Amino acid sequence: MNSLKEGQKTLELKVEAYHEEQKATNVEIITILHDVISIDTKETYKRITRIENILIFLRQNSLVSV
Repeated sequence: MNSLKEGQKTLELKVEAYHEEQKATNVEIITILHDVISIDTKETYKRITRIENILIFLRQNSLVSV
């Protein structure tokens, strides 16, 4: 009976360790995804700004009408 309790305790510790590892992995994944989204947002903003500046230039020089 004693070895059964020891086995159960060992299993509980393994499950707890697994859950802690999963939490750490989830935090790492979320951090990476946040960084990717942030970078994409910044790059998208830069592209939009560049396009707007081109359109302003074209309008000012009567090369395009909007």
